[in-house]
Amino acid sequence: MGNLFTLMSKISIKKATFITAISKYTNVLLGFIFLAILARLLTPEDFGIVAIVTIFTSFFSLISNLGIGPAIIQDKTLTNEEINHIFSFSVYASVISVILFCLLGFPLALFFGNQEYIFICAILSLSLFFNVLNTVPNALLRKKGRFLLLGVRSIVVSIGTYAITIVLALMQFNHYALIVQSILSALFVFVWNLKNVKLHLSLKIDFMAIKKIKKYSSYQFGFNFINYLARNLDKFIIGRIWGASALAQYDRAYRFMLFPINNSTLVLSSVLHPILSKDQDNLEYIYYKYMQIVKILSLLGVFITAFCFWSSQEIIILVFGNQWYEAANYFRWLSLSLWAQMVTSSAGAIYQSIGNTKLMFTSGLVHVSISICAIIIGILLGNLNTFALCVSIGFIVKFFVEYFFLVKKGFQKKLTAFLYAFIFDMIVFIILFVGLFCFSLFLDIIDFPLLSSFFLKLIFTIALFFFCIFFTGQWKFLKKIMHNNRNYEKTI
Repeated sequence: MGNLFTLMSKISIKKATFITAISKYTNVLLGFIFLAILARLLTPEDFGIVAIVTIFTSFFSLISNLGIGPAIIQDKTLTNEEINHIFSFSVYASVISVILFCLLGFPLALFFGNQEYIFICAILSLSLFFNVLNTVPNALLRKKGRFLLLGVRSIVVSIGTYAITIVLALMQFNHYALIVQSILSALFVFVWNLKNVKLHLSLKIDFMAIKKIKKYSSYQFGFNFINYLARNLDKFIIGRIWGASALAQYDRAYRFMLFPINNSTLVLSSVLHPILSKDQDNLEYIYYKYMQIVKILSLLGVFITAFCFWSSQEIIILVFGNQWYEAANYFRWLSLSLWAQMVTSSAGAIYQSIGNTKLMFTSGLVHVSISICAIIIGILLGNLNTFALCVSIGFIVKFFVEYFFLVKKGFQKKLTAFLYAFIFDMIVFIILFVGLFCFSLFLDIIDFPLLSSFFLKLIFTIALFFFCIFFTGQWKFLKKIMHNNRNYEKTI
């Protein structure tokens, strides 16, 4: 096993992505099955209560790790002793975070008028504690290219924790079943990490190790912070204005919208930074590789966006049941931003790979401003459907903001040339969107059952998509990528 993991430190993007994808999609399939069961055992209110507190556990976890993980991956000069001091720093940060998070339960209980939040925050602080402790070992495993280990760990932990959660839900533990799942997941990952990463706790911290990664990690932390605001501000406002049940419906739609992003783009992102960071001084090479990846993500995003928009009702109700009918409406409008999000979600790994987290932070500042404006407009319109549409528009605008900074400022390339690469993708999207609109009207007239409607739309979308990529010539580009363009070095 040791030899296998040593070899994986030199793994290619293609192989690392394949390994990560296999484990990720296995985990996604298991997640679908378990969530479909839990959605029928628990109420939207149960999910809504946990969703509110989870917003803050993510926030405290973000503050506590201070962008340390990506900085460890990027800096190839860190010694084992320096990494141990950084880990020790994270331990102290986790303890402080737990204390502050427990105290947060009191203002939350007052704000939402529910004293139960005090107890929920106290027990969920355990999840926060272990999540922060996992920051350094997770980064080391990714830095060493141990993607197989990470994949196996993810699958085993998911099966174990979800099985326990279902048993607790059947025993009428309600939302506490979800809380226990969060705690056990973080705990099991930490125990697994301890067996595979050798780290030592130092009571006295050498802050020179922290200073060594300070510049890189501080901008990474700043970006994570503002990205957190952009991703969670809408949920906090919905919970306050429309209540826990409405938040649960919206949050279910939002999380489901993130499935194709988390399980396509983020599969790539998790391997891009550790691998491309080795060529951080060769911007031309990184840009060339990234353009290939972006093109694949774009075509995939075109397919998923059109299909999810016109199949939102079938997808949500078939997976989660009739009590989540409202989530299907929100999912439809949120899915309009899927293409833009799938493409831009890969940008963070590239900022990290070229060592320019400052530029990533700047683009994030602009994006969060746009998101806040979109959320304010959505609130003023007073309807959750239009609110979801405004959120989607904010993400679409982010696409242009993101690549203005990354392409024009980061790579010193022309933005117009970059955008031109997506013209045929947009033609494919228009054909798919119009075709599915007409096909959906036909199915509505016939009044097919949901399951039949889902599969008919899926088959129709796949057939039309392949026709479009052949019609527009995009298959030639994909074929070129599959052959990995071995003559790249001769062309630059």
